[in-house]
Amino acid sequence: LRQAAPTADARPRAVVAPVLAAPNRAALAQVPIVQGYGPLVPATLAALLGPQRGANEIGLVDAATLTDPASHALDLLRVGLVGVPASRPDLPGRAALDDTGRWRALDAPAGATLRFFVNGRARPVAWLVDRARVADDAETLRLVTAGGDAFDSAREALVSAPVAGLTPFPPGTAGSVTLGRYDEDELLLHVSAPAQALLVTSELSFPGWSAEVDGRPAPLLDVNGGFRALVVPAGRHLVQLAYRPLAGRIGLAISALALLVLAWCAASSLRGRRGAAGRTPAPSRGS
Repeated sequence: LRQAAPTADARPRAVVAPVLAAPNRAALAQVPIVQGYGPLVPATLAALLGPQRGANEIGLVDAATLTDPASHALDLLRVGLVGVPASRPDLPGRAALDDTGRWRALDAPAGATLRFFVNGRARPVAWLVDRARVADDAETLRLVTAGGDAFDSAREALVSAPVAGLTPFPPGTAGSVTLGRYDEDELLLHVSAPAQALLVTSELSFPGWSAEVDGRPAPLLDVNGGFRALVVPAGRHLVQLAYRPLAGRIGLAISALALLVLAWCAASSLRGRRGAAGRTPAPSRGS
C-alpha cells in the first residue's frame, strides 16, 4: 500500500479478487480493504463491488466488472492496490490489468501467490469539482460502473437534484484540498477553492455523519452513487466531517443521567447514615 500511495495523504485502499480468504485478517493487520467479512455491508458498496448480491460480504468481488476500463468504481472507492492470484492469468478481468496507462505491476517475490497492481486513477480522500450532473439512481450506477469517458469523476459529480451556486473554475485552476486529520470518525480538510465548488470525498455516505465549514454546520450530499460531499464557498476553509450518530448521543445522555442518579442515591444514603450516627438514643421507660 505504501508503494501504491502517490502522496502521504493518499491513504489508498486495497482489494483482492476474486476472493480474499479470511478477510478479517486485514483488519487485524490494519490494512484498509473494501471487501467485507460480515453480513452488514452498505447497499451502495455492494452495488459498486459487483452484481453478485451479498457476495462481497464474505470477501468475494467481481474482478471482471471492477477492472473494466469503463468502470470508475475502484477509482471512487480510493482503491489504489488490486491483488489477483499469480497462478490465474486467465481470471476474468485479469487482462485489463496489463493496461500500463492505468495500472502498474509491482515486483513479486519468488513463490508469491498474489500479484499486485497499482491503480493510477484512484481518487484522493477529497477533491473539488465545479460541475454537478443530475442523474437517477440507475443512471448513476451505470455511469460509475460502466460509464467510461461519459463520466469524468475528477471534474464532475453525479447528484440526484440540482446543486445551486456552483461556479466554473477559472481556466487552469482546480483548487486544492489538504488532509489535516483522518480518523475513523472524523476528517479535517484544508480547502482552497477558486470559486464556489462541490467538495467530493471517497468516503461512503452513512447516517450519523455531519459536516462543518469554518465551524458552521453545512448540509451533506450523496454523490456518485453513495459518497459524501458538500458545497464550499470560494476561498480558504477548514472543513470537518464527523460521525456523531443520534443513537450514540442519546446513549451518552442516558449514561450521564444514570451516573447522576447513582451519585444522588449514594449521597442521600451517606447523609442518612451520618444523621443516624449523630442522634442520641432515647432513654428507656424503666430508667
